[in-house]
Amino acid sequence: MPASDSLGKNVTLAFENLQNEDILSSLKNGLLDFGVLSRAIDEPRIASVPLGRLEFRLFIPENLWKGDSKDGASILDGLPWAQLSNTGAIARALAAEAKRKRCRLKIRYRFSSYPQLAKAIMNGQVAGVMPALAVANMPPGTVRALTLPFLSV
Repeated sequence: MPASDSLGKNVTLAFENLQNEDILSSLKNGLLDFGVLSRAIDEPRIASVPLGRLEFRLFIPENLWKGDSKDGASILDGLPWAQLSNTGAIARALAAEAKRKRCRLKIRYRFSSYPQLAKAIMNGQVAGVMPALAVANMPPGTVRALTLPFLSV
């Protein structure tokens, strides 16, 4: 990011990769001046405005692809998975869908950021759920990005 003279000589911007709960807590405690959350909050002490809506996709490396499925059950069952460390809405939706379909989730890795998760998916090691916009950074022909109804959280 280019430096800006309008920021002043004694101002430093610090960018941190935090989970929603940590951002919210830090805003309440005055440790952060502003934060970007991945979902709406219901906290009257904090002013917020929506920046947009994230859509999520199930990313599966081609080497792990087991074929087409109408209901998603065979897609989920037995795949090696990675997810973010926190137990957010996506992780809960995935676990609920697996339980509903009586599928077995094999969580192999938990990462603290989407770039880490994307790297593991691009390396062909695991499947995972990420924002749909991540497809633009995936090498063509290496990963399938599937829209599944349970990902609308």
